[in-house]
Amino acid sequence: MADKDIDITKEEGGDTITFKATLPDHSDEAELVLSNISDNLYNAHHTGVPKSMGGKGVGTALVKAMSEDARDLGYKVVPGCPFVEAWFKRKPNWAKMAAAEPELFTK
Repeated sequence: MADKDIDITKEEGGDTITFKATLPDHSDEAELVLSNISDNLYNAHHTGVPKSMGGKGVGTALVKAMSEDARDLGYKVVPGCPFVEAWFKRKPNWAKMAAAEPELFTK
């Protein structure tokens, strides 16, 4: 499944940012949730992908969308979720865009 088949939306409310992903012909929804912890600093503390969406690149698309959003809007991310942390280690360019301490992930 290509990234273009994954629809990503961003919702902001209060001190949280939530990225949601849907797939064609699926009623389930995946999400990545960030909470504001200080000026321009967010904790990416939850990534949830339903089993029905597993193995289709949905989690990856969520982390990529978050990283690009952080770069574009100038905020930084603490990878409080193991999934986000793992992707920052696998994709150091994403960590450079978004991580609060990118040097921890780009070595």
